[in-house]
Amino acid sequence: MKVGLKENVVYETFNNKSELQEKILSMIIKSKTDKILYKGNPYDIDYKLMKKVLYKNYTEKIDPEVVRLQYKDIVDSSENNKFCIIYKEK
Repeated sequence: MKVGLKENVVYETFNNKSELQEKILSMIIKSKTDKILYKGNPYDIDYKLMKKVLYKNYTEKIDPEVVRLQYKDIVDSSENNKFCIIYKEK
């Protein structure tokens, strides 16, 4: 499942680790590894990256609980949320 987080940033989930590795491998072949912002368990992402991928102006002061809840809603809405990748699309 793919979800657009903000302009050119995509959150994509996978059922298992091998599907995630295939996606990463295809990005390596296309020389787009610099586009990968995060890969792994979606619940292990840190607050700073959450804020960066959700908000265009991530330097402004936003209540941390709002950011966490918004990200949690996105993760919970995906049907297979064991593995994810967050990357810049273009």
